Amino acid sequence: MVLEVDALDRVFHLLASFPTPEEVLTLKAIQEENQRFDFLLEKNREGTLSVQETEELNKFVLAERYMRMAKAKALLAVHGKKAA
Repeated sequence: MVLEVDALDRVFHLLASFPTPEEVLTLKAIQEENQRFDFLLEKNREGTLSVQETEELNKFVLAERYMRMAKAKALLAVHGKKAA
């Protein structure tokens, strides 16, 4: 059985809940997402990804990009408060 994990959807829902900057900085991928991402990366290295798996891998990459952007902004917000 293949576990379908939609990390991008989870990231959007988390960020749509308007977490505090401190909460954003603690957000991490869940174990199932990490396992699925590793599996897809290995298949990508082997050149055996299906079209659907390629789309799924692209969603993981986008989710990571959005989380990095959110964490960068959160870090600036936290440091801005400390500097003031």
